[in-house]
Amino acid sequence: MSAKTEAIINDLMISIENISREKTSYFDAMATVLRLDGSTAWVHFDGGAIETPVKMTVGAKVGDEVMVRVANGYAYLLGNSTAPPTDDSVANNAQHTADYAVDQAIRATNAADIATRGAEIAAQAAENATTEARIAQQAASTAQASADAASVSAASANTSANNALTQLSTVEDVVGTLSWISSHGTYRETSDTVAEPGKFYFTRSGSGTEADPYAYAVVTDPADNPTEAGYYELESIDEAVSNYVSTHLALTNEGLFITLDDNGYKLKLTNSGAYIIDPAGGEVAEYSTVTNIGSSNGRHVHIDDDSVDIMDGTTSLASFGSTTIIGNQNGAHLEASGDRLSFKDKDGNEVAYVAVDSETNESIFYMTKAIVVKDLYFGNWRWNSRSNNNLALMWVGNTEQE
Repeated sequence: MSAKTEAIINDLMISIENISREKTSYFDAMATVLRLDGSTAWVHFDGGAIETPVKMTVGAKVGDEVMVRVANGYAYLLGNSTAPPTDDSVANNAQHTADYAVDQAIRATNAADIATRGAEIAAQAAENATTEARIAQQAASTAQASADAASVSAASANTSANNALTQLSTVEDVVGTLSWISSHGTYRETSDTVAEPGKFYFTRSGSGTEADPYAYAVVTDPADNPTEAGYYELESIDEAVSNYVSTHLALTNEGLFITLDDNGYKLKLTNSGAYIIDPAGGEVAEYSTVTNIGSSNGRHVHIDDDSVDIMDGTTSLASFGSTTIIGNQNGAHLEASGDRLSFKDKDGNEVAYVAVDSETNESIFYMTKAIVVKDLYFGNWRWNSRSNNNLALMWVGNTEQE
């Protein structure tokens, strides 16, 4: 590494460390592998309510007892208690890489006010790194196999760190979740006489009254003897996390539910479509191969592959498709299809229609009975009802031209 590059990196690290030394820890827990999906293992934590996806950084199979680490919004396997590996060097390298990435992500969350300076330094470092990469590539042809392996490990660690640094929003979400857990978890006094690496310890303030409730804060740099320091441990972290997630997000056998709180509407996503659920649990909209807008128990719009229907429960009030129906089919209604407009009774019988004569291309109005209050025209003639109640047939000229 050139002196210039080293100076730039030192400048960046000093700037980041001067912002804040607060760090967010991670936690480890034992879990059971329920199923495997490619590079993802779905596990169950003791006391947990749902399956959790984790990255398979070590080998595992269904039924194995594994150690899971949760940090920075991600979960991955640390080890397999059922079938431990015979060589821990790769796992240790992965552990060191993950620890470094977590540390870099935590530092990044506190570096927002030096983002501009950091970007300038990163640009300079990238330019120098490009030059050094060319030199390293030329030297790689003469390197031994062990050196190549070390280079790959270093590249992986660098990629992980860069990804963590560029995902500030994800880091902030994780910090917010941990803050929520700190406020809603159950605590007990620790009995540890030696600080365990990777374990959460908390200090407590407040008197425990309604006016001055207890408040717990994460210890960023635990003392050697947690018991003497008066630290506390979070007992129900699984329950706290489940409660936090279920407040806004729930994955069940029915589908994925998204909601702000129990008093509002919910969005349910399944393999068959999307559904909007009202606070009482009723479906008010369905979007799938069949779409319903409005509760299916009342007035709603029903859309399928051949029509758009206006419904009242299971009763169709109107249907718009290749055949259009207006009105409740259990009563008198209007039906239009092709070149025919039909008037039908409640039994579906056609009582009148307007159509086009296929031979003359003239319109036809057919009915079994007509009531004419005053005048009735037939071509150039008019039947006229007179004031003395007589009926007269009169020539009126070419009315078809009028």
